[in-house]
Amino acid sequence: MNPKSGLDIMSIPTLFQSICDERKTGTLKVQSSLGEKCIYFRGGNIVQVSTPEKPSILAEGLRRHPDLDEESYQILCQRQKVTGQSLASLILEDKQDGVELVNAICSFQILEEICELFTWKEYHCEFSGDDPDPMIFDLEIININPVETQVALLEAARRADEWRIIRESLPSKTDIPCQTETAIPEDSPMEFQNVYAAVDGFRTIEDILLAVRLSPFAAMSVLHELLKRGHIALRDAEQLLQLAKLDIFREDTMKRTKLYERAIELGEKSPSIILWLAHSYENTGMKDKSAHLYYEIGYYFLKNAQYKEAIQALEKATQINPENLDSQEKLIALLLKNDSLEEFAQKSNLYARRLALQGRQDRAMLLLKEATEKYPKYLENFDLLGSLYQEAGYKAQAIHTYRSVAKVRTAKQDYLGAANCYQKMVQIDQDNMEAQKCYGEMLKKLGQNQQAKEQFQSIGEKIYNMGFLTKENALYLEFAANSIIQSYPDDLLARKWLSEAYLNQNKTDKAIEQLKEILALGDDKKSTDFLVDVLRSLVKLEPMNLQNRFKLAETYLKSKKEREAIQEYFALGVKAEESGNTEEALKAFDQLLLCDPAHYAAHLKKVDILQKEKRYQEAIQELILTGYISMGMDKLWQAIRAFSQVLHMDKDTYALCYFQLGKLYHRLGKNKEAVAAYKKHVQKNIKLNNYTEALQSCEEILKIELNHDWAQKAKQKIHQALPKVQKVFQESF
Repeated sequence: MNPKSGLDIMSIPTLFQSICDERKTGTLKVQSSLGEKCIYFRGGNIVQVSTPEKPSILAEGLRRHPDLDEESYQILCQRQKVTGQSLASLILEDKQDGVELVNAICSFQILEEICELFTWKEYHCEFSGDDPDPMIFDLEIININPVETQVALLEAARRADEWRIIRESLPSKTDIPCQTETAIPEDSPMEFQNVYAAVDGFRTIEDILLAVRLSPFAAMSVLHELLKRGHIALRDAEQLLQLAKLDIFREDTMKRTKLYERAIELGEKSPSIILWLAHSYENTGMKDKSAHLYYEIGYYFLKNAQYKEAIQALEKATQINPENLDSQEKLIALLLKNDSLEEFAQKSNLYARRLALQGRQDRAMLLLKEATEKYPKYLENFDLLGSLYQEAGYKAQAIHTYRSVAKVRTAKQDYLGAANCYQKMVQIDQDNMEAQKCYGEMLKKLGQNQQAKEQFQSIGEKIYNMGFLTKENALYLEFAANSIIQSYPDDLLARKWLSEAYLNQNKTDKAIEQLKEILALGDDKKSTDFLVDVLRSLVKLEPMNLQNRFKLAETYLKSKKEREAIQEYFALGVKAEESGNTEEALKAFDQLLLCDPAHYAAHLKKVDILQKEKRYQEAIQELILTGYISMGMDKLWQAIRAFSQVLHMDKDTYALCYFQLGKLYHRLGKNKEAVAAYKKHVQKNIKLNNYTEALQSCEEILKIELNHDWAQKAKQKIHQALPKVQKVFQESF
């Protein structure tokens, strides 16, 4: 039935009175468990009543009107079959009495219908002010004289007490009356005789009402009197059950169902009958009734310790109506009590889902927790429990539950199920490395190598990007990297991660091995920055491996990182020198000086190595080069040290260095030192008869000190000696 409307708070008589007072036009629809009626009002009065399970109001009135005999009624019906015309059109052909007859019959039936309606207790009402619906009302007689609502109300009031008395003696139309030994008198009124004849011990009261040509009220009144006088009696529950065994009822499921229903109403509680009814309801689509009976009989069996039967009945109730949580609850409790643990676990899963849909997650989680403890083999309960924990925000409990079921699924080689569990754990907690690892493992076992690689890469990136590596994470990083390399041996990043993991565990040799594997792979697969990173790690682990240092420096240059390259070449040269590999050291410093010719320290280191190797001339040439380069870069003290070191090694051969020292000191304002250097240059060149160079130094001294006595005398002597030298020089040619 529909939810109650605002009209439902009014009684039907009050509602009719209101429509009458307000002179409304429209349709009033009344629904109850007893049926449905539609009443069309015009100006507050009743024009027509329609009942879905009955023929038209005219046809019903013709069949029941007391002033129309059976013969006349049958003739009219026969004419309708022959002509195909409606009953109304056939009657209205009589211009003189037709309209009056239609009005009389319809008015009679309207009153009968309204009086019956007023006996309904529970109902739902709707009023619409539309024109009459042709699908509900007979428009051919819609313009008949209406029945005044006040008249209908008075007649209904008059009959109300009589109906109450009748209902007390004849409470149900499904009762079956039977004739007693006391027959009715032969001179009884015709209506009594007709009704009495219809009572055959098999027909229900409802069947009798349909069989006699009387209004329901008149027929019920007669039945009431016959019962009161002892001419008929109503069959009791036991008699109804006996009737149900007869073929006439066994072959008619609907009739048999009504017998059993009435027997139960009369107090019969036979389990077999209730089960039969429940099954009948189920087969005819009356699921609510069926589920209710299965629940009732299940409860009955439960109270009588018939647990197997109770389980079967309650299971049927839950199957038919899963929304009945009481049935679900009792079934689960009973299965547990009966030690039917596997079925208990299965039903708990279904019930928990239903509870969750209704917003009762806490109860669902408690139920599933108990189910997993009692019967852990049913893994679907773990899955559902984990999901509910997750939705409720209980992260730790959800992860614990998923982990438990994942381990079992893995043991059973259900890798897909295990992967789903680990994936959910990862979704809950991205930092759960164990779940991340296991998820990747399952993907690999499923043959999903690319997805597994991506999963292990996410582990590696997450750990590597932390900036520090704990012992625990190093193990996860090792596992992830190894897992990638097993399927993708050319994966450079995985090998780099593996080396980092080994280093954290002090497995240096293994770390070096992985780094060298990276270098062995084609350079086209490595970015310059990545190669630098690998080489730096190797250099750090093997500082005396000069090949790696050369490779690192060269890589720096390729990536246009000259400062880093210079630093690496210098470090390489130093390490090579320390290891006694002078050629490698010189090679490193030469490479450095190609990048930075003015690198003073590199020049000095090179000189130092050449001196130790007694390659003095090369050392001197390096110092001279250093001096000139330093002068060009205005690093005067560096130049002074370079030229001074040359003279320390060979002060006679490289007298020019004195001249350069003089110039450097002069530029620094160290005139005394400048003059001393120039004097040495003069002296050395005079001995070598290089008078022109000697004269040049004299001039430099005089520039510093115009009246320098020694310079003037030296200059004079050189001028005196110069013609002789020139003469000798000319004669020699």
